[in-house]
Amino acid sequence: MDTDIPGSGHNQPPEPMPAERWAELVDNANVWAKNVPKINSAEQAGRCQAFVDQLRLETEAVEGAWDKEREPHDLALVALRAKYRPPLELLGIALDKMKALAKDWLDREKARLAHEAAERKRLAAEAEAEALRLRQEAARGGATVQAEAAARQAEQEAEAARALALKPVERPAIKGEFSAKAMSMRTYWSAVITDEKLALKHFAKHPAIREAALEAIVKLETAHARKVKDAAQAPPGVRFDKEERAV
Repeated sequence: MDTDIPGSGHNQPPEPMPAERWAELVDNANVWAKNVPKINSAEQAGRCQAFVDQLRLETEAVEGAWDKEREPHDLALVALRAKYRPPLELLGIALDKMKALAKDWLDREKARLAHEAAERKRLAAEAEAEALRLRQEAARGGATVQAEAAARQAEQEAEAARALALKPVERPAIKGEFSAKAMSMRTYWSAVITDEKLALKHFAKHPAIREAALEAIVKLETAHARKVKDAAQAPPGVRFDKEERAV
């Protein structure tokens, strides 16, 4: 015996649906889900099909209303893009040019600062060598007081030069008079594949890599299965499943 389902027109042709008709249809679908675990007759199947038609029509109606209401906003967005794209494109080019100009100066300033740092290290090494030489002379038998004074002076100078050499290399920066913050060089690290085979072998057991690879395989072979429609053509480790769906 068929289970009675509250009406949504049943077998009658669908009528134009009110704006909130979708809520009534959703409620009716819940009644179907609760009371009809399985269709038991052709009549019940027909009523189900009629309800499916109404759901499809209401879906189209809601989508149409959505498109209609969205249309002026889409047109306004197109107009805004047309209005702002040219200046933004030109500003982007201008910004790229000025950033390139600033980067050239920052590169040269970085090289200058690095050269100065290297020079400080060189002077510190020379000062240490000179201090060591004078200390050795002052330590010899019969060395004069002046030799000891020279050795101490050289050691002080070597210590000062060493402190300068150990100072961190200053980062080059540009600070305009009206700028909120300085422009400087920043280091960005990134990875580049140099050997695909070695990289894939190294990460073969990495969970994230395996998950991404398996998702890609499913997507690729699903498209393949829909094309060939033949379970025998599934590649190793993959099965082509066939599922019948009501449309």
